[in-house]
Amino acid sequence: MKNFIIYLLLFTCLNVNAQFAIIQSKDGYVHVRETAELGKNIKQKLSNGSIVMIDELELASSSDWIPVIYNLETQNKNGFIHKSGLKQIQSFQKAKRNELSKSSNQLVLDSYKLTIEIRTFDSKKHQITYKNNFIDKIDATKFWGTDGEIPKMEYQSLKLSREKTDINLPTNQLFNPNLKLTNMYQDKDTNSLYIIAKNSDGAGSYDVLWIIKDGKFLKRIVILTA
Repeated sequence: MKNFIIYLLLFTCLNVNAQFAIIQSKDGYVHVRETAELGKNIKQKLSNGSIVMIDELELASSSDWIPVIYNLETQNKNGFIHKSGLKQIQSFQKAKRNELSKSSNQLVLDSYKLTIEIRTFDSKKHQITYKNNFIDKIDATKFWGTDGEIPKMEYQSLKLSREKTDINLPTNQLFNPNLKLTNMYQDKDTNSLYIIAKNSDGAGSYDVLWIIKDGKFLKRIVILTA
């Protein structure tokens, strides 16, 4: 029962304390456990580099076992991981922010520059499908950022630049972006960049993580935090 309550608190507090974390273990992997203890309770094995969601308050607690949400790219699952195998992405080196305008920010980190541009959502440029008087799909696909209402803002571009190379990161179906809650972090040991955006608010809140590895876009993870 205690473990169920911890899981429930983790899910209900995601919008306030949710943080992406990465598996970093000296063994190269960690075991996700059904309960917060050693024993015959292993649910899954996660390799270094795997991404999970945690409650940052739990990570700061005295407990050695942290409730996590994993399998973020498919069907979310929950369990416990020993905190020695977790690294909070926000603990890596953080980019400096330049506010170019009300609709544009630039994040600078070593030789990397991330330019974020947003604009007012134009419903005439999108195919909107309704169901029971609420928006069901935008451009025939599931979307993020509202709870069935018309989005107010959308990305115009999200461009990562380094020297003469530009990477246009995917922003499709991501609406109501938040410039001030977008940050970039660098793990020099693995030559990885992590871009995190905490977008929208209320029932439409969601977090996005873009991962760049060895100068190439690797993947995007989106999770609802409302």
